[in-house]
Amino acid sequence: MHPAECQAEHRAGEFAEALRDQFMVEHAAYYVELEEALMEKNGFEADCMREQLAAALVQLDPDLLDKQVWRRLGWVVIRRLFDHYSM
Repeated sequence: MHPAECQAEHRAGEFAEALRDQFMVEHAAYYVELEEALMEKNGFEADCMREQLAAALVQLDPDLLDKQVWRRLGWVVIRRLFDHYSM
């Protein structure tokens, strides 16, 4: 491989890593914001109802369509289960 090609590939790799890092930071921040919104919705109780979680999702993103809310709700539940059982 030509040195210029290696250099371009390395820069592309750095760019991809930077995008991944940014995504991970934003993803983690979103879950923190969601947890805070959920705690407000359920009166700071440990358990919550699906409707409270859906309301917290809409609070974070008012433009979500109902279908998107329930799809995202499924991912949040999966994420929380994964976090709980991977401890």
